[in-house]
Amino acid sequence: MNSPSSHHHPRAEGARTAVESVDGRVTDPVCGMQVDPATTPHHATHDGAAFHFCSERCRAKFVDDPQRWLSPRDEPEAALPGAIFTCPMHPEVCQEGPGTCPFCGMALEAEMPSLEDDDNPELRDFSRRFWGTLPLPVVTPWSPPARRHS
Repeated sequence: MNSPSSHHHPRAEGARTAVESVDGRVTDPVCGMQVDPATTPHHATHDGAAFHFCSERCRAKFVDDPQRWLSPRDEPEAALPGAIFTCPMHPEVCQEGPGTCPFCGMALEAEMPSLEDDDNPELRDFSRRFWGTLPLPVVTPWSPPARRHS
C-alpha cells in the first residue's frame, strides 16, 4: 500500500529501528536531524535495534530514557514565558521560545543556566543578602552577656 492516504509514521507506531532515507541517512530520534550512520561516532542500541545520533548530548538523552524518544509525542512541551532556546550544534542561535535552527534544522532546546553565565542581577542581590546576614546567627550565640552597671 503505497498510496498517499496509507502512509505511516514509524516513530508514532513505536518503531524500534531507524528509518533510512534515500541517501542512506537516518533520523536522530531525539532532535530529528538527519545523520549518516557511517560517519557519526554517536551510536546506541536499545532492544536489539541500533540508533544513530548527531551529538553525544542527543545520545545521552536517549540512553537516559529511550521510551521517551521512541513513543509518540502528541503535544510539544510547554515553554516557560521568556525562556531562551538555543541550538545544541550552533550555540550562537538563541531566541525566545521554541523553534528550529536556521542552519541545521534541529529543534532548539531550552537553555540551561550555568555558573559561566553572565552576571545575573537577581543572583547578585540574593548573594549580597545571604553574605550580609550570615554573620548574625554565627556571632550571636558567642556574644558575651550584657553587663549591668550598678
